[in-house]
Amino acid sequence: MSPATQERESVRRATIVIPAILLAALFVAAGAIPIASLWGFNHLRYFPQYGLVLYAVLLALALLPASASRLRLLFDRISRRIGNMPPVGRVLAVAGLSAVVFYILRVHVHSLGDGYQRIYQIEQGYAYFHSEPLDFFLHAVLYRTLMLFGITSGELTYTTFSIVAGTAFVTTVFLFRFPRGRDSSLLELLLIFFGGSQFFFGYVESYSLVYIFSVLYLLFAARFLVANEGLPAASVMLALAMLSHITAVIFLPSFLYLIYHSLKYCRPRQFSTTYLPTIIGVSPFVAIVAQEIWLRVTVSEYIPSVSGGILPLYSAAEYSILSQSHLFDIVNQFLLVCPAALILLVHLFVQKCRNNRTKGLKPFVYSTAFFSLLMLLVVDPKLGFARDWDLLAAPAATVGLGIVLLAVLNDGKVRWGDYTRFVLMSFGVLFFSSWVLTNATTSRQLARAEELLTLSDKGLGYSTELLAHYYRFTAKDNEKALQLLQRVSGIARNPRVYSKIAKIQLELEDDKEALKSIFAGLELDSNYAELYLMAGAAFTRMDKPRLGLPHLRKALALEPDRFNIHHSLGNAYYKMDSIAQAAAAFREVIRLEPGFVPAYFETGNMFRLLGQYDSAYVYVRKGLKLNPDYPKGIQLLDAIKAELTSPPVR
Repeated sequence: MSPATQERESVRRATIVIPAILLAALFVAAGAIPIASLWGFNHLRYFPQYGLVLYAVLLALALLPASASRLRLLFDRISRRIGNMPPVGRVLAVAGLSAVVFYILRVHVHSLGDGYQRIYQIEQGYAYFHSEPLDFFLHAVLYRTLMLFGITSGELTYTTFSIVAGTAFVTTVFLFRFPRGRDSSLLELLLIFFGGSQFFFGYVESYSLVYIFSVLYLLFAARFLVANEGLPAASVMLALAMLSHITAVIFLPSFLYLIYHSLKYCRPRQFSTTYLPTIIGVSPFVAIVAQEIWLRVTVSEYIPSVSGGILPLYSAAEYSILSQSHLFDIVNQFLLVCPAALILLVHLFVQKCRNNRTKGLKPFVYSTAFFSLLMLLVVDPKLGFARDWDLLAAPAATVGLGIVLLAVLNDGKVRWGDYTRFVLMSFGVLFFSSWVLTNATTSRQLARAEELLTLSDKGLGYSTELLAHYYRFTAKDNEKALQLLQRVSGIARNPRVYSKIAKIQLELEDDKEALKSIFAGLELDSNYAELYLMAGAAFTRMDKPRLGLPHLRKALALEPDRFNIHHSLGNAYYKMDSIAQAAAAFREVIRLEPGFVPAYFETGNMFRLLGQYDSAYVYVRKGLKLNPDYPKGIQLLDAIKAELTSPPVR
């Protein structure tokens, strides 16, 4: 190797190693100090001390040439063994390993974003939502398929879909190849270990498909620009991305450039290569526009305006497009989703590589990056950027993938040395694994969720509610849930929050405090049926049913077909010795909710007290038929039989 070539190689290595060292130092420092504002890169702060030290050592070993060489040889042996397997065996091995890893390291807390809402929607039979029709439809199909096997869990549906989608994605990327002998293994491995792959670890949300199809669109488009192969596949990926989530329309300008490039340089002559890709890629956009116009004409009151999701241009006092906090959040998003790509960005700036055979790649990547960055800049993350990272994962990943594509494909005659390849790959794996391991452990995931609540006021009340939801229903820790809900203040402390606070206080048998919360909520909304219901139930339990009765009647007037209101009325009438009215209320419960077993026994008991033993016997027998093991059910039946033979003196 000539001195000039050696010098160029040294510079090239330095453009990778120096940024990698700086990024590794920032990564360790963000976890060790810790730096709370670096929410996209401070995962190590949630690890025990030995975990932080272990990651620091692994990063150092990846950077030191001698240790990097030994580790690389180890990984090369594993790669060769996989490479020596039959093609089908390789695919099955990659798919199987991916599925196992996704399952073992899956997320366990699904209520920190809109996860619990998605679970509720799928269990209620939602199969369509205008902004993500394909995603909702496929989840609904899977849910109904699982129901055939007796599985009715929306959570399991989303978890299964996430893992299956991730396995298919990794397998597709593994099989993807650029023609003409171009080595794309570095590109493929970096892509698999982008932070957006967190979607595949049992993540409950509706962004996994748009993420998959967006990055695959870029891959196939790059293949077309490099080797004139893959335009139909790119158009299909774009169509699926737009159908998966409406935000993928940001890629339409880059697709139009692909069509222009095809017509100018490839001059296709067949319909399948001239017009079909255009039809496939543009048709979903036309359908989406038509759908949105129709919805805004017919049900505009239920469709949020586009401007409602856009940040203000600039405000010194608020979170805005040009505010420092927002720009810093975007940097965090890139550190979270594609940190290794940032290393290559420095390489691109320094090397300024040119390659005439891939001259069409730069305009395409620049177009994609421009509109992705525009989305990152203008879209208003309602829960704050740190808590809404998943909404903006696809545009961040496409920018990162564009950087990797330019560095790997547009780098002319440059051959990536074994050392620089290993540094990039190992850093991608280490950064990503810390993010996955943070979410795979309940304690670390919850610690991070609470920390994020302190970073931004955006969506603070709602996000606090979501965290409280987990503690109440999954961890069964009512005290912690109540503590979180009582932190909610200002306009976010709405009647719904007061209702949740009161419910927990009632469960903790703190009726007086529950009534205070109830009346505070009713001051904000005098037509909130749930609050009236809880007020009536609280007074009844305090042996003051006459005080609770007006509240229960108000609740019934607001929601006459709600069975639990009738049930609470029955309890109140019973405590007031109005047995006939109690019996009527409990019978109404059965009419509205035939599967509510306690109402049968309560109705039977009321008829027993009225001396109507035949009716009492019928209702108790119906209850025992539904639940033979119901507590005190047999005793009540025996009491009815005993009183039939020797009626009590009244």
